[in-house]
Amino acid sequence: AVLAVAVVLGLWGAADERARIRATRSAIATVKRGVAEFREDMGRCPRSTVELVHPPRTGVRYLAELPMDGWGRALYVRCPGVMNPEGVDVVSAGPSGDFFVDDNVE
Repeated sequence: AVLAVAVVLGLWGAADERARIRATRSAIATVKRGVAEFREDMGRCPRSTVELVHPPRTGVRYLAELPMDGWGRALYVRCPGVMNPEGVDVVSAGPSGDFFVDDNVE
């Protein structure tokens, strides 16, 4: 019985982790779209993610809320990107919450 409970909890944990990663990838895609729209309208990168929610001048909201990953932590956004100089880098620290651990989600 204990083994069965452990297996069920393990499966649930893996499914939960996959759901968090899917949510994170969705948030990343949303941020990338928002940044692209902002750049097209404003002719520059946003200075921070706050500008995507509360943009200067236009009043157009590019995001409904500040972007968070599947673990409830802020996404790292760099525009222009280092990995993507023509676009934007958007990265989550992943399950560990540490950008220096190799579980980041991009």
